[in-house]
Amino acid sequence: MEEKAKGDGAVSVVKNKYDVYETVKHAVGLISGFEKFNENTGILIKPSIAFPAYPYQAATTSPEIIKAVIELLLENGIKKDSIVLGERSIKNEEFEISVLKSGINKVCDNYGIKILDISKSEFEEIEFEGCKFKIFRECHRRKRAY
Repeated sequence: MEEKAKGDGAVSVVKNKYDVYETVKHAVGLISGFEKFNENTGILIKPSIAFPAYPYQAATTSPEIIKAVIELLLENGIKKDSIVLGERSIKNEEFEISVLKSGINKVCDNYGIKILDISKSEFEEIEFEGCKFKIFRECHRRKRAY
């Protein structure tokens, strides 16, 4: 029997058998689903596409997972203008190549989701428990969706 997570910092791990959409839906459901979001909640999807690799190489986040996350967000009332995908490459000059090879650009283009190169974005300094650090501005403004 699976139990839903009770804390905000929860992570779920679910084995995918056949249907990526249903697997992602199940995983999100285990960590409280979309109850905390409303249509104007800013969402940052942070995949792993740090270097150029094709989906079949299984070295980056699958575009099918990104598609499922976007579809679930939209189905749960999040406006597409409130969703962005943000990542950076290990080598800054490879970001566009990494996004293209991963296939994630096609998914984002199909849904009108903006892709941000974190390395070329603005950062802001924040303080947390007496420590100061710089954080990607879009990350600070948005909830994490993946």
